[in-house]
Amino acid sequence: MMPFWCLRAILHSSKFSEQYGERITGSRLTPDILALAAKNHIGVTIIDPVVTGNDTSDILKQESQQKIQSIIEAKYP
Repeated sequence: MMPFWCLRAILHSSKFSEQYGERITGSRLTPDILALAAKNHIGVTIIDPVVTGNDTSDILKQESQQKIQSIIEAKYP
């Protein structure tokens, strides 16, 4: 595990700030993490709450999660 001070130094470096801006969001960082993991043959687990309800919003969320999972698996095998 990386020490916090080391992670903080990386996140606040000028090169990192130029690429991602001052505020780093998961949606901007995730594709780069997935590409790096795929390049180095590292498995990635994305944890998202499992939706098990049967109302319309739960069903739509389940379908959305499955679609996102299949896109990620296709792009980063």
